[in-house]
Amino acid sequence: DVAATFEKFPGAALAPAWIYANLGEVEAAVHWLAKSEKERNAFYPWLLGNFHGSEFIADDPRVQARAAALGLPDPRTMGCGG
Repeated sequence: DVAATFEKFPGAALAPAWIYANLGEVEAAVHWLAKSEKERNAFYPWLLGNFHGSEFIADDPRVQARAAALGLPDPRTMGCGG
């Protein structure tokens, strides 16, 4: 599976987060989202409401908390950039 392939590459945690979010696998998406944050991925904040697929994880309180901690709007109100 594609996500499993990305999981093997250091610094690529955002890819599996996005893939799992689009698959509706919230726990896996949140796990990889947290890993992406720890890796300081520059695009990490964008997954908190801007990328297509983020709407599938926007209702998760952990995602909302991370967005608030970064000073971002509530992911449920941001919509996705498509």
